[in-house]
Amino acid sequence: MSLPSITAPPRISEDLASTGRPAGRLGFIDALRGMAALYVLAFHTALMPTPQLEVPAWSRPLLLYGGSGVTLFFVISAFTLCLTMDGRQNAPYSTRNFYVRRILRIVPLYYMWLAIRFALDWGLTFTAFRAYKVPLLLYAVFGYSFVPGHQEGLVWASWALGIEVIFYLLFPFVFRVVTTLQRAGLFLIGTCMLAGLHSLVVYQHPSWVAQGYKEYFSLFSHLPVFAVGMVTYFLYKKYRDRELAQSVPACILTASVLAFFAVPNLWSIWLPMDLYPMIQVYLIAVVYAALVWSLSFFPKFFLINRTSLFFGTISYSLYLNHPQLVYKLTPVYQTIYAWPVPHTLHYLTCLLVTLVPLVGLSYLTYRLVELPFMNLTRHFIRKPTLVP
Repeated sequence: MSLPSITAPPRISEDLASTGRPAGRLGFIDALRGMAALYVLAFHTALMPTPQLEVPAWSRPLLLYGGSGVTLFFVISAFTLCLTMDGRQNAPYSTRNFYVRRILRIVPLYYMWLAIRFALDWGLTFTAFRAYKVPLLLYAVFGYSFVPGHQEGLVWASWALGIEVIFYLLFPFVFRVVTTLQRAGLFLIGTCMLAGLHSLVVYQHPSWVAQGYKEYFSLFSHLPVFAVGMVTYFLYKKYRDRELAQSVPACILTASVLAFFAVPNLWSIWLPMDLYPMIQVYLIAVVYAALVWSLSFFPKFFLINRTSLFFGTISYSLYLNHPQLVYKLTPVYQTIYAWPVPHTLHYLTCLLVTLVPLVGLSYLTYRLVELPFMNLTRHFIRKPTLVP
């Protein structure tokens, strides 16, 4: 007796970078972006205030794992970059157009916050500019992830951008070589070896750590995560035009969801965190990759809805805007925690108090900063000249 089959996942629109709207692409990509941004928000709402917020004991392992939302961003980013470049890498102006799309997508909002942070931290004076012109240049060109003491960035939470933008710079050249599932697997192995070598070098140079170098904020440490996203894309490509037994993606989806809840709780049993913390990142990257691949077969999964798509659309603004707001709301959190109610209500109230203004602010920055520059893309994209 044959198993029921599921049709191949619908094709995703190729032009993901030219618009921030979810139309024309599989909704799960935007939905997962939105969930990743909210997961990071939940994490920072608990940890950024001084003193840190007491969170419910039952939710602590999962909640304090919220930093892995950035790992999900990286997996999705590599997946969609492959999608946008596949079949275009040898076309005229493909590399130039790729960089134009990425610059107009990432840089404007980041530069807005860079100017704000520069003004708040150093002041908008010519003297301040002269005194800090070297670190400012470092932050402006996204080179800070390589420099001890600067890896976290001047803009709060921008350490991830310092890594991702460098990967953008490398990606067109990587994708000219990594063109098949087998090569993506070899690239994954190579990046794991490079990350291990980087860890060994850092271990042998304690002076780097003394100067503020942090392995977690290094591109070398996160390259395997991007490689996992590329493998996920080639698996998607391999099976998108085939019919699979419905049980296959359903089982992988179920397993990935269960693993997402299990990993934070069981990690300390499997391996001490201080042995090699990046292994934990790579493990959850595989879990997220399984989630991405399996969701491509279930475009009507209940988590993919108008709300999650909306959060996905404004996810970049959510990510860059939220640390500033969480910091400013710390006195409000302290007032809320003085209420004679359980910590569950304390924390959920703080999260709600943060989310409401954050959504409004992020929608504004999306509409007024992100979207206008994304719409400029068509004016800078070069198309090959048709020869009569």
